[in-house]
Amino acid sequence: MSLTVKHLNADSTFLLTFAPDSAPSTSSSSSTRIPGSFTILLDPWLSGPSQIIHPILQISAHTVPPCIASLDELPDEPDMIVISQDKADHCHEETLRQLSPTTRTAILATAAAARKIRRWKHFDPARIRTIKKYDELRDDSVHRVTIPPVLTAGAPGEVTIVNLPAKADVTGLHNAIGITYRPPSSVPCHETQSNLELPLTPPASPRRRSSLPLPPDADADSQQLHGATTPTPATAPTTNAPPSPPSASSPLPSSRSTP
Repeated sequence: MSLTVKHLNADSTFLLTFAPDSAPSTSSSSSTRIPGSFTILLDPWLSGPSQIIHPILQISAHTVPPCIASLDELPDEPDMIVISQDKADHCHEETLRQLSPTTRTAILATAAAARKIRRWKHFDPARIRTIKKYDELRDDSVHRVTIPPVLTAGAPGEVTIVNLPAKADVTGLHNAIGITYRPPSSVPCHETQSNLELPLTPPASPRRRSSLPLPPDADADSQQLHGATTPTPATAPTTNAPPSPPSASSPLPSSRSTP
């Protein structure tokens, strides 16, 4: 996969484009998007000041002009907008209202930011989703998006997004957004599975003679596994060996000297 990151302002607005390594050509389409790609716009703030409750309390403005002045300047609408906080420099009403009320872009926001956006009554409520705090014991704390397969017989991809708040943060201003991307398959599923097929019966391992000696009391099965054969007893050759000496218990013959 590939990831393209564009920093659109001098604050926290980023455009992330995830794409597979390869994808079929779409020359017939007027879109510049790569099939199987997914775009996420983080905390868009492009035009106008950022203020909290009232300008007399806090007001901020860009000291460096953003790369674009409006969301209309993006080549395509993003697939998703992620809002990490409800503060105005992350959840900027003037910028978000640049999207059409009937936009196809999904808006995923933290709980406080989602409530704020719904109060504007600009977007279809069905387009606004709340991202929960991540809990490893709860699967619903992970937001999952399925990416359609590039080919009819291909496998779909998936994007996951989680909200990771800092521990013991009473201000609620410190959190991280975790994102994973798995591209859809660019080959038919049956081709992918055929590459993983293994023979049902593995080939027999060749026997080889062991170089380790067998113990004297090894049984026949052990001798066969080690490539050993049962020796055939041989008949000892007949030799003219000297007679065995008498045993200690045998009486010795007496001898007398002849006078």
